[in-house]
Amino acid sequence: MKLFNTVCLILALNLPSLALANPAFSVAPDRSYIDLNQPQTYVFMVKNTGDQLIHVRITPAFLPVESNALAAGKSLVSAKQQEATSLVPYTLISPQVLSLQPTEQRDVRVSIRVPDDLKPGTYREHLTVKMLEVARQINSAGNNSDVGIHLNLLMQIAPVIYGDKGSNEAMLSLRCQLNKDHQLTLEATNKTPWHFSGILTGYGSDNTKPLFTQTITVFRNSERTVETNWKATTKTINLEWRNDHNPDAPVQKTPCNLK
Repeated sequence: MKLFNTVCLILALNLPSLALANPAFSVAPDRSYIDLNQPQTYVFMVKNTGDQLIHVRITPAFLPVESNALAAGKSLVSAKQQEATSLVPYTLISPQVLSLQPTEQRDVRVSIRVPDDLKPGTYREHLTVKMLEVARQINSAGNNSDVGIHLNLLMQIAPVIYGDKGSNEAMLSLRCQLNKDHQLTLEATNKTPWHFSGILTGYGSDNTKPLFTQTITVFRNSERTVETNWKATTKTINLEWRNDHNPDAPVQKTPCNLK
């Protein structure tokens, strides 16, 4: 599963006819956007949604744009420059380990203190919430009770934190084309140090009724291909989008002439 915000990893051997125990948990919220211009304390909740006692460990992590978990396109800067946008060095988590009975939930506090001379831009991290238990089940095969199948289940959820130092001034450039199924595809480039997330709207030549709306996310200093949900019914459309993280930012526009 690949998500730009929450990263959820469940690793298991997929075998039939196995009765599984149900150790599981949930995390909320799955995404937070904070202001780094002042010290921040962020609180999220971990809940045991399974049927047995579990232990979870919380650690901060930075995922590069090109990582398999994010699959968010291609960075325009080096790996070292990407790493410099991590919030991990400025993060304290309390508690780092939780013990949770079934249905029990606990708050986790995340304190983020960045240096005053931090350069303006968007910084981020994922909070890796990992269940320490490994559920192991044995299922006998045939009439030989000594032959069994072992199944290991690991569960890990990683909500994301974005933080802005300064005022978010993300800008995009979009290049339009049609894929083989005649759906609109966009090559989106963000050359600013700010994370962009917003709603993209496509209009016909009369610029009245929207042809489609879609969320678009592009990390700072990166580019990616965006597959829209609109199948071309006209040769000319006008795109409009606004940065959700700066309500004062103007609406950005670009015309698309499709061949």
